Formats: sequence, C-alpha cells, structure tokens
Amino acid sequence: MDVRMDGWGALITGSSRGLGYAMALKFAQSGADVAICGRRADLLEKARASLAAQSQGKVSAFVADVSDADQVKALYEHSANELGKIDILVNNAGSSKTGISRRLRTRNFNATWTSSCSAPSA
Repeated sequence: MDVRMDGWGALITGSSRGLGYAMALKFAQSGADVAICGRRADLLEKARASLAAQSQGKVSAFVADVSDADQVKALYEHSANELGKIDILVNNAGSSKTGISRRLRTRNFNATWTSSCSAPSA
C-alpha cells in the first residue's frame, strides 16, 4: 500500500538512528517534510544528509535533549519554522534506568519520566 503524505510536516524525536530514523525515512519517502532531532550533532547530520538524499521534501535537523523543556520549545519553534507546520509528532526519544523496583532511585525514575512523558508536552 502506498500512503502519500505530501504537504504534511512530521517531527520525530530520537531520530538520528534506529527506529526513529526508520520512521523519519518512511515519512520522507511518503512525501512528508520531516524534522529530526537527537543529542549527538555528528549522528544527526549524517541522518539528515541520508534522509535528504532519499527524499524530495524538506529535511530539518536540530540538536536537542528532550528531557529539557527549554530545548523542547526551541526544537518545536525551529521545526515549525523550517517545515512551515507540524502535523505529526512521533515521540521516539527516551531513556530508561532499569533495576529492581525497590532499589530504583527516584532520580532515575524521574529522568525516565521526563524524557519519555513530560518534556514532549512542554
């Protein structure tokens, strides 16, 4: 099935590699303009160049840590300006600290919660 997304803007967090990159690629190949983000500028630039070479639309990249609300706001503003609009948000970024629940430190739980749940809504 060929699903076209021409004219749509998609922001995918945690998209410099892995599942996030794969989603960004599919959106881009379907005609969407995509904004990607990650914490490592070197990986992000490689992903941006690769996406741009494999698609026709706009591809924007922004270095951001989504556990920081100020960086999330800057990411959204940059992406909306570059693409013109954001129709789709895929929150793929996140981290987790694993361990026995009774030994899991509050700061580890809070870091996981922030990067996965609360920062994207900032």
